[in-house]
Amino acid sequence: MATLLDSNKFDCPNYDFEILDNLILEQLNPEHSGFCISSENLDYWNDISLSQKEFIRKRILSNSFNFLDENRAKTYIQNHQAHITSLINSISGYILSEALKSEPECVIILEKIRDSLESLLNFLTIRYKNYFDFNANATITHKQFITGSLHEKLDFILSIATAQKSELFSIALKPIWDFLGNGLSSPVSYRTLRYYEALLQEISILSKNDKPFDKALKFSLICFNYNSFRFFAYLTSEIKSELDSRTSYSTKIELLSRFLKKYNQILEYPEFVLNPKQISIKQQITGWIIEEIEHLERSQKSTFSNAQRVSNSLSTDFKLQTDLSVAQLGYFIKVLFDTGIIKNKNHREVIRFFAHQFKTKQTDAISWESLRSRFYNVEEGTRDSIREVAINMLNQINKKD
Repeated sequence: MATLLDSNKFDCPNYDFEILDNLILEQLNPEHSGFCISSENLDYWNDISLSQKEFIRKRILSNSFNFLDENRAKTYIQNHQAHITSLINSISGYILSEALKSEPECVIILEKIRDSLESLLNFLTIRYKNYFDFNANATITHKQFITGSLHEKLDFILSIATAQKSELFSIALKPIWDFLGNGLSSPVSYRTLRYYEALLQEISILSKNDKPFDKALKFSLICFNYNSFRFFAYLTSEIKSELDSRTSYSTKIELLSRFLKKYNQILEYPEFVLNPKQISIKQQITGWIIEEIEHLERSQKSTFSNAQRVSNSLSTDFKLQTDLSVAQLGYFIKVLFDTGIIKNKNHREVIRFFAHQFKTKQTDAISWESLRSRFYNVEEGTRDSIREVAINMLNQINKKD
């Protein structure tokens, strides 16, 4: 039973924060009855906060080694993260209170204590990255720090990328502009802020390259899993525009297959995603392409089915009658290939088609093997007879009505 109690003690951060809770939630609280500002108190508050920060840091390091279970260790770290965040937000509220507007020295001490707690939180993000809850809402002070960093990066990008402003450039920066425009009031996670910083860093690198900016930016946004609706609409619009320039079924399928292969080969950075609750942009665009391919295939099958019904309505015994012999027909087919009139690559299938669809005076059923043999083995007499047929055709063309 003692082991169980000790384990529960580790899970609960109150034991580690007993002194610091008393300091921040009671002694530093302007609305608490025991609140009193004096030079002695200010020095004491600062000293005790620093010593307790170091105490808590050591406690975390020591206790974290006692967990063999990954889930228990994760719970321990995230409980401490939540407790530190709560204390930081409490101090931020004190700083903005009416009671401290005329107490600048007290505000300075509170800011130092808050910064000390922020450094403790930063320690958790670095030392226990795999356990830290990056989906949790960031503290006000962290948002203030990141806001300054984002403005600095944006100023740099805009100073060297004025000629690169485009629709895609605006799409990429929109969520960052929205965050900066909302001030510090809107909740935002640590993960999202890390994403904004990393994305701006990537764009700043692209801005200095000689490669086509939009093309490089599009590739990077997919790698960064920029899964916004606007970016998805941009990608699909780009594909639709190219599809409109294709007229045949085969060229449309070829284009979509090329896009599908290109997007499938892009590797996403697993640690980054703009909207964690939505599927990745790579899944969105490849899924859309597959649907377009399937739609074209269904349309093609429908067209073929209609044509098949028309074909089946004709007599199944219908064949084209020719005065040419099997040998002459075989050589005539070869001439059609050699002159480029027939473009099919598969000779065997074309020969099979002619054998099935033609009949001569001598036979109603042409043997495919016989026609194939005559296609490849041409006698001189056959060549002369087809030459006469070609001359007659030319004379017919030259006749004037």
